[in-house]
Formats: sequence, structure tokens, C-alpha cells
Amino acid sequence: ALRISFLIGEKLVKTLRHHCIETHLSSFTREGWVDMQELWANCPFLSDVNFVTERWIRHMAHVSRKARFDFLPDTPDLNAPIEWIRAKQGHSIPYIHLEDFSVQVTLQTLPEVALHATAHVNVQH
Repeated sequence: ALRISFLIGEKLVKTLRHHCIETHLSSFTREGWVDMQELWANCPFLSDVNFVTERWIRHMAHVSRKARFDFLPDTPDLNAPIEWIRAKQGHSIPYIHLEDFSVQVTLQTLPEVALHATAHVNVQH
């Protein structure tokens, strides 16, 4: 069951980052948001197993080491319905421009502490 959960999570993030057009998710916005009802309707892999619910999706995102998803409404309540969902980074769809709403770090906006994480395999020596 843990392996299936991982695979569903991976497929969900890949769908949101790379396959909105092929999956016919016409609601996706320039900021990467997708209507959750359209996602349910167009992604049968979410309903192929009985444990995937909006609560499960929020819980998976909450306990994961990787902060991969944003939700609207943005709430810590795992039982709150998800109206909109988006992947936080790594979009390959040219239409989606996360930089349009992200804060660019400059010397003037440099926070006291900043952290950027990546998988070890991506580190260039």
C-alpha cells in the first residue's frame, strides 16, 4: 500500500507539473492552479484506488519531506475540501510562470536565513 501511495503521489505531481494539456485540464492557470473537480474527472488514477481522497492528498502533502503542493483554500485542516491544487515547482508547461508570483531574492530582499534543497543526484561538482 505504501508503494502504491508513493506512485499515486508521484503521478499527481507529474500531472500538475508536466501533463496538464495531455490530461485535458483546461482550468490550469498561469500560476499553475488546477480546479480539483476537473482533476478528479480527468485523472482516473486518483479514483482507481479507494483510499485516495482530498483528505489523503492533503495529508500526503503535509507529511512529505518535499513541499510539492499548494492548496486553496490554504488551511491546516486536513478535512477541508480542496478547491484548487498546484505543484509548487518544476513546471515544464510554458504557459505556467511561477516566477510571476514568487518573490525574487535580491540583496535588498535577502532574508536573514534562506534554504534551498535539492536531491543529491542534482548536485554538480
